[in-house]
Amino acid sequence: MDVRSDPLQEALLGVVLERTEATTAELVRVTRARCLDDGSFERVDAALRAQGWVLGVLMAAGGNDALLARRERHGLAALVSVVDEGLRRDGRALARADRPVPELGATGWELPWALGALLWCAGNELPAGGELAWELAPAPGGGAELVLQSASAPPPWLAPALAERVPALEVELGAGAWRARAPAGWLAFEREAAP
Repeated sequence: MDVRSDPLQEALLGVVLERTEATTAELVRVTRARCLDDGSFERVDAALRAQGWVLGVLMAAGGNDALLARRERHGLAALVSVVDEGLRRDGRALARADRPVPELGATGWELPWALGALLWCAGNELPAGGELAWELAPAPGGGAELVLQSASAPPPWLAPALAERVPALEVELGAGAWRARAPAGWLAFEREAAP
């Protein structure tokens, strides 16, 4: 097994473990209070599943593919939430998205890791109190495009890691804006409401 250090894993592992600890405590409370019929158990179960999936993504990036073939439709939203919480702990944040985070399509852990790494790296370079402007939307001609504002150069490890882990992801890390375009079928956006 090729175990290696991964900067996103190092940055967010504590957030995921603390969330899991809090959710586990909530599970104990719900079980002791016998609140199993009011929807509490289902909420706790969903939170633990999402946190487990995010933990699996972070571990896979470090060379331990605990996810194997597990897919989580809402996994990208869970990872974006962890990135935002990690940034908030350092006095920064992701700006509110204009649309819901899309569901994952035919992809493994690599695309969510890549998008999370881009958001984390750009957000981590903001001054204290800053919010990262970003958008993840359908791309013209198919696929999906993440666009985020960044006034700084990416860390040296980012471009090689993206190229190695997600070769099909088209990435531009230019001055002022970073872009990443995923092929069609990798993300599923909510259908636009009919007028």
